[in-house]
Amino acid sequence: MKKIIILIAAFWFSQEGAFCQRILNEATIRYEIEVLDAGKNPAVAQAFQEASQTVYFKGKKARIDFQSTIRKQSQVYDAATGTGFVLKESGAEKYLLPLDAGKWQRFNEKSKSMGVKEDKETREILGNTCRKVVISVADGTSITAWYAPEIKTLALGFQPSLSDLDGIALEYEVNSAGVTIRYKATQISSNLVPANLFIAPASGYRILEF
Repeated sequence: MKKIIILIAAFWFSQEGAFCQRILNEATIRYEIEVLDAGKNPAVAQAFQEASQTVYFKGKKARIDFQSTIRKQSQVYDAATGTGFVLKESGAEKYLLPLDAGKWQRFNEKSKSMGVKEDKETREILGNTCRKVVISVADGTSITAWYAPEIKTLALGFQPSLSDLDGIALEYEVNSAGVTIRYKATQISSNLVPANLFIAPASGYRILEF
């Protein structure tokens, strides 16, 4: 009887840990973007003026939308197939870059995480306890991130530089060539995400080759 009680207790404790996890099967995360240090490149501040980022999740698909006063860019990824596409808009110009699985890997080669250094520091963001890490990226960029280990996604690999994190980054600072830019989540919603956000437009865009 004692062994049975121990087994039941172990089962419930394991289930409690599982229930604490939140899978972003259908969700949207909005981030505010701030240039903390433009370095010797004042054009950076202009490029990120009134900038924001929105990440959409639907099953194994994810879409990252960046928007500022001068440009728009979207990156869409399907973890089920390893394929994706990129949309860019600058003025009247609109471009579509389709990426099969091999091209997706090559396109993001320089953005891959090359190592993660854990830190004991934590921070509360939108009610989530986030852990601090420092990420080394293939192109020499350094990212200081705070991620929520209890928030997961099925769209694994949608953001290559953050793909080694065991959870979703709710705040991160990107430092490259003396320029530091911060992305901070301001809202997480579980509203339905339109399926057409993950479908490449059939017209209106100039097709690019990679």
